[in-house]
Amino acid sequence: ETIYISGTYTADLDLLAKNNYILNGALVMASGTTLSIEAGTTINALASGSDIYIAISQGAKIEANGTASAPIVMTSNSSAPKAGDWGGLILLGKAPINSVASGTSTSEIGSLPYGGTDAADYSGTIRYVRVQYSGGKADGQSENNGFSFYGVGNGTTVEYIQMFEGLDDGLEFFGGTVDMKYMVSAFAADDGFDWDEGFNGRGQFWFVIQGEDEAGRMAEMD
Repeated sequence: ETIYISGTYTADLDLLAKNNYILNGALVMASGTTLSIEAGTTINALASGSDIYIAISQGAKIEANGTASAPIVMTSNSSAPKAGDWGGLILLGKAPINSVASGTSTSEIGSLPYGGTDAADYSGTIRYVRVQYSGGKADGQSENNGFSFYGVGNGTTVEYIQMFEGLDDGLEFFGGTVDMKYMVSAFAADDGFDWDEGFNGRGQFWFVIQGEDEAGRMAEMD
């Protein structure tokens, strides 16, 4: 079955590997909801740039538990996919950030709130997930990445994930405390990993490969 997904969800959403999902707009999981994605599921995003993304709001959760043999793939639906076709995956938590006196801010894309005082905040589990052809930009200052972590807490589990061929950073952290391991950024047009706003998480086994024509660095650390 082909199912189109977008909009703000105020109830849980379950995505199953047997279906063909087309992301045709911004999909925002509201506080109190859970987005569950079965191992082996593929989500095909319209190649329409920055307005096509998946966002897990503060107080919402994502349970994306792929496996090595059945990863979860979020990609472009274009027949000739390229970096920047769509926005990517965004998580927003309640962990501390240091960029503003209030301790809270809003995301570059979607103006969604993030930040707070809960270092152990839980946004769910992301395991064996690959994001491809993402990083669509609204303008020079408002950019998506493959994975964007806004104030995500260390109660969240993130491991065995990959960004492949994105127009901006592979993975960017805006503050937060989330710990991560087994991370791959492959062919990001900007940086493999980028963090600022007081990111205070820990990482192990991070791998970056850049193409010859890409100007980015392995990491940009503020």
